[in-house]
Amino acid sequence: MIDFIKELADSRHEGTYLPFYPERVKGYSEAEVDLIASWYNLNIYGQFRQFLLQMGRCSGGLLWGDNFPMYDSRYNLERFKCGQQYLMEDEDYLYLDGIDAVENKLFFLFHQNEQMRRFYVVTAHQDNYILAYYNDSTRLVERSPLDLLGVLKDYVFYETKSCRFSDVGFPEALVDECITGRLL
Repeated sequence: MIDFIKELADSRHEGTYLPFYPERVKGYSEAEVDLIASWYNLNIYGQFRQFLLQMGRCSGGLLWGDNFPMYDSRYNLERFKCGQQYLMEDEDYLYLDGIDAVENKLFFLFHQNEQMRRFYVVTAHQDNYILAYYNDSTRLVERSPLDLLGVLKDYVFYETKSCRFSDVGFPEALVDECITGRLL
């Protein structure tokens, strides 16, 4: 079993100003993950299941709601369903090259570089692979060569590295809004 918390904490760049609260990290229970799977019409197993069980309820600051919708205070089930439908209807927003978001049970995991890179867990497939979309001139959609853990480790390293020069200060209320899981 992968220890997501240890792996992601070890991926943080030294000297970052992004706070991390290891005592707050908390996952969903098995029953809650099954409920999430039912509500969101997802197949949750493998690394994605381990991730939710270990840190789905609170990331402790390893992952932030600005980029991870599931930790965003505005996130809810209706927003998820609208987002899946939007992917299929708006070619200018995201061209999935014939990939049906509902049929493939896509779960929008996170975005980077002001939404230029978007990452989805494809839960309809047994291996929960990651689909990467690049919203640039190529509009490339590809299966990521990295698994969920690898993609998250890269994200944590990149984000913490970019936040090593400025101490912006994080009010407690903002921290809670950005690291608390919203799937239930």
